Amino acid sequence: MTILLVASHHGHGRTSGVEVHGQTGYLYELRDAKIVHVALYPSRAEALDAAQLQD
Repeated sequence: MTILLVASHHGHGRTSGVEVHGQTGYLYELRDAKIVHVALYPSRAEALDAAQLQD
């Protein structure tokens, strides 16, 4: 079983005050109710592509 988690991140620079936003995609592969592999992707689209899923 593969689980897709998409996390949204936002914040601002401590010194610069610049606002930043982003998304990270995580794919978890489970076997016998245990996580056997985790992959991190810089975007939701790339995680979907890696999982061969459609948006």
